[in-house]
Amino acid sequence: MLTKDIAENIVRETMHRLHRNINMMDIEGEIIASGDSKRLGERHEGALEAIRTGKPLIIDEANRMHWKGSLCGINVPIVFREQIVGAIGITGQPEDVSEFGEIVKMTTELMLNQRILTSQQEWRNRAKEAILEELIKMDSDFEKVDDRLQMLNLRLKPAYYAYILETNQDVAYNEQLVRKIEEMTGVGQALVCVVGPGKIVILLYGITEGKAADKRERLCEMLLHLGVSFRVGYSLPTKNRADIPAAFREAEFALQFGGNGNGMTSYAGFEPRAIVAQSDAGSKNRFAERLLGELPETLIETLQAFLDCSMSIQEAAQSLYVHRNTMIYRLKRIKELTGCDPQVFTEAAALQMALWIDWERKHKHKQKADLVE
Repeated sequence: MLTKDIAENIVRETMHRLHRNINMMDIEGEIIASGDSKRLGERHEGALEAIRTGKPLIIDEANRMHWKGSLCGINVPIVFREQIVGAIGITGQPEDVSEFGEIVKMTTELMLNQRILTSQQEWRNRAKEAILEELIKMDSDFEKVDDRLQMLNLRLKPAYYAYILETNQDVAYNEQLVRKIEEMTGVGQALVCVVGPGKIVILLYGITEGKAADKRERLCEMLLHLGVSFRVGYSLPTKNRADIPAAFREAEFALQFGGNGNGMTSYAGFEPRAIVAQSDAGSKNRFAERLLGELPETLIETLQAFLDCSMSIQEAAQSLYVHRNTMIYRLKRIKELTGCDPQVFTEAAALQMALWIDWERKHKHKQKADLVE
């Protein structure tokens, strides 16, 4: 309960305030922290007496010989959750230090309580991080997850929703952001942790799709209010715990294919594209090269605009700031070069798949180029 690290912090802070030597003893009376390093490890009989009786013990020149390993001063028992866990001693003549006994006791107990609560919270945070890191893996060890959940007295319940949040903030800020997100989502409804620079993962669980949508809206409002640049990708809901790793993969795809500005992107709008992205690389590249290999960049841009505008020639022409006849000519040229008619739905679908593969190839090439720079 009263660890050496906690005792050292308490001694250091108390000495800074009182400018007197302070000793901290554990329940066995051993000095575990002191302003006088030579006394570390000594057995303090005066502290043991204070621990045994539960009362302060003043040691002066007259009674000092009765308490082996003791110097003049005052020793007071330290209580945590109604149990004596050690003692703190102030070295000095009783008339000079006895007045500090009660205030030092109260301050020490408050500091001890805060340190232990902080330590427990840090342990809980690390345990939650370990759970999420395990759930993100495609080969998750659910037995290990269950053991950690049990230690935290938590139980995951369906439905499950995976979120990945990217920010422009450093890890220290994102640690604080995690606490805010946990407060916003509510106890027993989310696991949240930082998994890398600028990246936070969130698993919502045990709530309806309506409540999940509400929490998304509140999260977006909170991030905008804080002035954080962010992007969020989120999965479809799943009722099967074994599908949680796949849900995080969906959130990754949503983040990958979503826009660059502040906002949230659902995997639902990119599912066909994600399925294409997960196909065999060789087959994908041959397919895209066969269809788009002869197309200049202008026609690739034209084709994507046409498909983005739901195959409307008029809307696509307006989006590209070209004449309708120019658009018709370009579509005809695309048909000649690819062998697929963009105005026929099934053939347009094949062209869209090829465009997704082409985008993926260019995106990966750009990432490699950025790394080289």
